[in-house]
Amino acid sequence: MGDDQAASADSGGPLLISKMTPPELPSWIVRRSRIDKCIDKGLRRGMMTIISGPPGAGKSIALAVWLAGRRWPGPVAWLTVDEYDNQPGLFWRHLSAALQLAGIPVPAGGGTSADGQDPDQLLGIASALAAQQPPAVLILDNLHLLHEPGLASGLCYVLQHAKPGLRVIVSSRTDQPLPLHQYLLTGDLTQISADQLTFTGPECKLLLEKHGVTAYSESLMSLARQTEGWAAGLRFVAIGLCGRAEEAAESLSAAEQAITAYLTTEVFDPQPADVADFLLRTSVPDVISSDLAAALTDSGHGAVTLSGLVRANTFIQPTGGGWYRYHPLFAEVLRAMLQDQDPGLTAALQRRAAVWFRQRGQVPDAAQYAVRSGDWQLAARIVVDDLAVTRLLDPYKGQVMAASLQRVPPGAKWAQPQPFLVAAAVALASQDHHSSAAWLDRADDLLRQQTIDHELPSRLAAALIRFELAQGSGDQDVLYSAATEAEAVLGRMPAGVRAQHAELTVRVVSDRGGAALALGRLDEAGRILADAAALPLPAAGAAELAAELATCAGRLAVAEALRGGLVRAAELASRGLAYSAAASGNLDEEPPPNVPADIALAWVHLERNDLAQVRVSLKRAEAGLRIRRDRVAAALAALVAARLYLAEGGHAAAIRILSRARQGWSPAAWLDRRLTLAEARAHVMAGDIQAALDAADRCGGDSMLDAAVVRAQARVAAGDLKALGHRLHHAFKSVVDEPGNALDPALLDALLLDAQIHYANGDRAAGRRSLARALRLGRGEDVRLPFTLERAWILPVLRTDAELAQSYQALFQPTLADRGRDAVRSLITRSDEPAVVEPLTEREQEVLKYVAQLLSTAEIANELYISVNTVKTHLKSVHRKLAVAHRREAVRRARELKLL
Repeated sequence: MGDDQAASADSGGPLLISKMTPPELPSWIVRRSRIDKCIDKGLRRGMMTIISGPPGAGKSIALAVWLAGRRWPGPVAWLTVDEYDNQPGLFWRHLSAALQLAGIPVPAGGGTSADGQDPDQLLGIASALAAQQPPAVLILDNLHLLHEPGLASGLCYVLQHAKPGLRVIVSSRTDQPLPLHQYLLTGDLTQISADQLTFTGPECKLLLEKHGVTAYSESLMSLARQTEGWAAGLRFVAIGLCGRAEEAAESLSAAEQAITAYLTTEVFDPQPADVADFLLRTSVPDVISSDLAAALTDSGHGAVTLSGLVRANTFIQPTGGGWYRYHPLFAEVLRAMLQDQDPGLTAALQRRAAVWFRQRGQVPDAAQYAVRSGDWQLAARIVVDDLAVTRLLDPYKGQVMAASLQRVPPGAKWAQPQPFLVAAAVALASQDHHSSAAWLDRADDLLRQQTIDHELPSRLAAALIRFELAQGSGDQDVLYSAATEAEAVLGRMPAGVRAQHAELTVRVVSDRGGAALALGRLDEAGRILADAAALPLPAAGAAELAAELATCAGRLAVAEALRGGLVRAAELASRGLAYSAAASGNLDEEPPPNVPADIALAWVHLERNDLAQVRVSLKRAEAGLRIRRDRVAAALAALVAARLYLAEGGHAAAIRILSRARQGWSPAAWLDRRLTLAEARAHVMAGDIQAALDAADRCGGDSMLDAAVVRAQARVAAGDLKALGHRLHHAFKSVVDEPGNALDPALLDALLLDAQIHYANGDRAAGRRSLARALRLGRGEDVRLPFTLERAWILPVLRTDAELAQSYQALFQPTLADRGRDAVRSLITRSDEPAVVEPLTEREQEVLKYVAQLLSTAEIANELYISVNTVKTHLKSVHRKLAVAHRREAVRRARELKLL
């Protein structure tokens, strides 16, 4: 008998066989074992398994696939519910026939009650099902179409009393009409939601392959991604792709039309008029809440309507915190329908959304919807007048906001400064400094026409943008004046406004300190930045304040590092990174680059001879400088990188990087001096004595200690040790006699040079005095690099001076301080290198090599084609053999032992 033909039950009424048989499985079907396992688990767990999802989610197909491959030992009955089943007599006849077709004997019905149901029949069905062993399975497909109250209560009665011998699998768009909470309480309920029904990436790919898709356009694949795994949507895309890759435009149009028609007829058209209007109006924003829905619909029932739509699986889902979002394809359909019905209403609703978000301080969202409404000036006023330009300039969190404001209306002649300022900020965010400066000039022209107390938010925005531009160009004078102007403008604002925007107070303080730092006024920078950098981590939700504190602490760390306070610099840099983590919103993940903090850390690691960590910090600083230009910071990073090359013997690379640091701008005198001295040291290492002396001469005569030291180092490198003893005595006498406590790199180099000369001239007592003072000075800030660079003459000295070797051994090997007393024996006992107690295996050496390259455990496993657990086992063995506790210590130790 065909699917559309009628059959007769015992009662003699006509029945449709198609309702009692599962749909046939087409050749393109994708068998998803994970869904089958969920159904099997539900059957084992309890009586009720419900598969819920929106139209086209693949509920019926999932049931049919499970049934085709089922391993359930008992009988399985199938019944597809439709609208006509709301006639009680018809429904129970179909249900009885479906059970009989599955081999379950159920009695024929007798008389009927007032509601059209036969009590004896219900009792007989329940009794027959309860006696089934093994239990029978009843599949009720599309149960949401069963909405007649009496019928629903009758079904609940049957299921309640058939429990011992029955398992039920239901597919439905809603939770109705069954009392699922009761099954939940008894532990009988398993729910398979729409999220579980969505196709995964590999499943999507397999579905397309089933349709013979081997080549396709990016536009169609973009549409496939927009389906978010929705089964019907993927099927429409697959049909459009099938065999038509050469007709990409036509295929895309056909798929979009099919999806639109399906969503319109299956989801939108069945909705009551008030719900349909609600759907149209609330589709305008990307996300919706009950309060925003009330603002867009002029209704106070937003919460009820939204929760009802979620329960009905109307292509809307909660995103947390009382917010919801429509499926992107459904949202597009709704927006297109709204635009067709009332073109002006869309823009009006977007302006409402902009106002609503602005009232709640959500400026990026407010600006975005103002732009969408076509009111770019409103968007600009929101950004500037609400003091949010700093958000727009944030290279990480400001990208989305900048993108929404990217399209500046062409040929604009605004009468207010705000649009020009936002255009300048947007250009700056995309690193178009020329356009940014041009827009800023036009804003300045308008501001000059106003009195000084007018347009304060615009004046503050202009000063902040001017600071960023000067930071990128390296113009220190403009940098300082812009920072001073910003501080003055903020001071004229009401105290209440400043209190609401604590991040701006920190911003202007940080910029003032940063300007002083750029000019080489290190003590001034320290005084300005100290109080702000000491503030505690902000509470959750104060991301902007945390971001400004991160920069402030990082700048102060740089100032401390330049002044020789390495311990303090390390503390401040770590604090800056903690602020950055708080600003990013996830304290467990590595924060985004904090350029000044990373430069300060690189400086500290370099002085402590931790060269691997120098590279890590410099790499992060470089990443930050690529998206936010800062000439001074880039030059300081180049200085650290050059000194790193020198520490490794790469004098040619150091000279190249120092030369590039000056290109395109004029560094301040203090910074140019440091670059020149590093260049002179590189020439000394290269053996180009004359070039080194020329560079030193540009930094002053022997009255300047740092220049005198480099000049002396050049002569030492030329072999003129004995002659220098007398010439250097006058230059170094005052500082050698009173070295002080603060770390002065030039003083430290002077002491080492003085010690080297005295030892070479045979005056061991004088040499030991200078060396001991240098060692004492270095130990105060844990400085190791200068001693490592001079190890060629220092190590032989220490091998004959056990007292000095034992007191200052930690300065020569970075990890000795962490390993205890046994680690100092190498120099004291005149052993050239510490030994490994047990040699590393070949595989352990391979693992260690990848650890040194900063690969994760999983990445090492992939490289070596071994399991993660095996890698962990090798690492434990490496740590034991090298007597270390951490990866970084293992790498350091291995380098000391020349295993790497």
